[in-house]
Amino acid sequence: MLKHRLLLGPVFIALLVGLAWLDQFLGDASEQRLAGIPIGVGLALVVTLAAVELAAMLRAVGSTTPTMWHPVFAWIGMLAWWAPGTPLPPTLGNATAASVAVAALTLGRAALTRKNSGAIVNLAGGLLTMAVLGFLPGMLLQLRLAHSAWALLVVLLLIKSCDIGAFAVGMTLGRHKLIPWVSPGKTWEGLIGGLATSAGLGALTAWLLRDFAGATSLDMTPWTGAVLGLICGFTGQIGDLAISMFKRDAGMKDSSASVPGFGGVLDLLDSPLLAGAAAFWTMALLSI
Repeated sequence: MLKHRLLLGPVFIALLVGLAWLDQFLGDASEQRLAGIPIGVGLALVVTLAAVELAAMLRAVGSTTPTMWHPVFAWIGMLAWWAPGTPLPPTLGNATAASVAVAALTLGRAALTRKNSGAIVNLAGGLLTMAVLGFLPGMLLQLRLAHSAWALLVVLLLIKSCDIGAFAVGMTLGRHKLIPWVSPGKTWEGLIGGLATSAGLGALTAWLLRDFAGATSLDMTPWTGAVLGLICGFTGQIGDLAISMFKRDAGMKDSSASVPGFGGVLDLLDSPLLAGAAAFWTMALLSI
């Protein structure tokens, strides 16, 4: 597993950097009319694969909704927060319209097939997919549109740095289990090490980018950088544990085996999902 992570990790990093560069280049060249489109398309592709994996989990706990409906639910959730070139305000109206659309699809299918069994599970599963793989990834797009592609890249770096720090410290110093009935491999030592890593990297990033605030749209001091890193790391770990809980409920170790060394696509997305939204609001509150 470690060998695959070491091999694929740099590839994923290169893809992210390349996508951020393309998005920023197109945004600057088009006076922001095309801003967010490359990242939005890339995110939609990743979310589609993750939605298929989440559908398998839901089917394991009784859902009968066809698998390919779940990517549609995720796209509806994403579109509630973003449209090409235009940052839609995160309003209650958008969220309500998306929720009604998903409910109409799931309950409409039950009415047409004349099968009441599973209606509650199917509706709950559809709304869960829309929220977890629609609304939350949509906040990553909002973050890019509010700041820059480079700012989004920094946030993802802070989130994943906690995962890396927690893994390294947990493997070497971990003794006390964090929540063994959800994620047996996580330890308190690993959590502390991960949070220290993300907070320290946040402070270091703020110091390194102090002369590039205009290019990155990030106006951070080492203190605010450390706070952002700490919140990204902490909420990322909560997201990781939440997806682990889903997998345990479905009787799965990984969301799939599509990404060697990592599990599935949803296993890669688990920490950025919640942490991206937390980062967006933290940056707004701290005026970063």
